[in-house]
Amino acid sequence: MARQLLTMPEPLRSGLGRAHSNPLFSEVTGHNDTGWLEVCDTAAAGRLPLLMLGPIVTAYEHAMTDGEGRNTWRTDRYSPCRAPKPRAT
Repeated sequence: MARQLLTMPEPLRSGLGRAHSNPLFSEVTGHNDTGWLEVCDTAAAGRLPLLMLGPIVTAYEHAMTDGEGRNTWRTDRYSPCRAPKPRAT
């Protein structure tokens, strides 16, 4: 989590700010978007890492399922994620 927050890759830069209002966030954390602030104040210390991971997971899931992210499985020229070309042996 620390590496993701420190390097702030594109899916986090574009999706982290609104992750708490995504229905997936509620599914991952078990709390709706209006109750997450209260949960931060009352959660046990052992539960806080899961709560911190919730927005990160939500931002990445949103990036993979919306727009060009839907094509991440592709390996051809339409893929938004370029795979390195195999080296000749």
